[in-house]
Amino acid sequence: MFAGFPASSVSGQDIDELKEEIRQAEASIRKNEELLAGNKNRQKDRAGELTLVRSNIQNRKIIIATLDKKILLIKRNIANNNANIGKLDESLARSQEEYARAVREAYLLSRQSSVFSFVFSAGDFHDMVRRVFYLKKFASVRQAKAEQLRTTADDMKKEVIRLKREQQELDAAVQDKNRELEKLADEEQQQQSLIAALKKEEGQLYAEIKKQEEVVAGLNRKVEQILAEEARKNAEKKLSKAEEEEMVRLSGSFAQNKGKLPYPVPGVITDRFGLHAHPLQPNLKVDNKGIKLTVKQDCRVSAVFEGEVAKVFFYAGLGNSVMIRHGDYYTVYTNLNEVNVQVGQKVSTQQNIGSISCNGNASATLHFGVWYKSTPQNPEIWLRKK
Repeated sequence: MFAGFPASSVSGQDIDELKEEIRQAEASIRKNEELLAGNKNRQKDRAGELTLVRSNIQNRKIIIATLDKKILLIKRNIANNNANIGKLDESLARSQEEYARAVREAYLLSRQSSVFSFVFSAGDFHDMVRRVFYLKKFASVRQAKAEQLRTTADDMKKEVIRLKREQQELDAAVQDKNRELEKLADEEQQQQSLIAALKKEEGQLYAEIKKQEEVVAGLNRKVEQILAEEARKNAEKKLSKAEEEEMVRLSGSFAQNKGKLPYPVPGVITDRFGLHAHPLQPNLKVDNKGIKLTVKQDCRVSAVFEGEVAKVFFYAGLGNSVMIRHGDYYTVYTNLNEVNVQVGQKVSTQQNIGSISCNGNASATLHFGVWYKSTPQNPEIWLRKK
């Protein structure tokens, strides 16, 4: 960048961050598409399809909004580049004029007398030294003007190249946005078709969802009871110094990994934490103590952090559950058809603890929870961003 001119108001890192947002949204869409493809090849699950299509629409809107930001930043970069080119153009004109003046002066001096006669025609020694100094300075100024001219011209070329590159990136971003808008329109049409199909089954669907949510609520009550019992046992149990230190270490280590825990399954979040309207029945409020992850095929379930298996239990309607203690923190994995661990067993991060199965359905789900003592946490803020 030419000295004295402002740098671009947007750094390359800002553009890279926007590209990363787009990459993450695209990765979520790809996983949803895999699940949707699996649904078409198996038993139809319109409710599951609608959840995934809505997730796609949400991610698509994120991509479009991020592309809008990217386009704005590139346009600002282009405006800055154009301003820099304008200033460089003015500076180049001045440098050319100054250099031409220096060349003309050198030419006039050479016509008047030779350098040799100019120096030795001095009246005394001191005058001769001054003339030598003048000639050196004159040559130095002329050389500096020539160098400034070359530097300004080089800077001008760099800015023009940068401008061309920015313009190409802008054109690509606009094309990407147009493609995303077309895909969004298709997905919104797909959503409307699914909603229309589900409307015909609304009564039956509501009853099924209501029943399932009652099962999940019952599971949450059972988990709370188990955790209350755990707290009571821990209060009564006298731990050795080594056990106390291990509890403190695990609690601290788990807390430090907030936002960094691996996913227990390679799935998509299809129901979120907290009190909210059911994604398929807005009139039905659900209060999730965890999240639901949907996978496209039978898969292994992994522990998200090292710890000790505190409980393995079965709950009607949701199959087997595994609860792992991480000091004062607990993680709960529900809807397992197979369990590979037992109470008291030490487990490591990403160790296989069981599996879930599609059982001929379009997809399989894992209910996953994170608790601090007896308080449920939002698992999404503990899991790493994909």
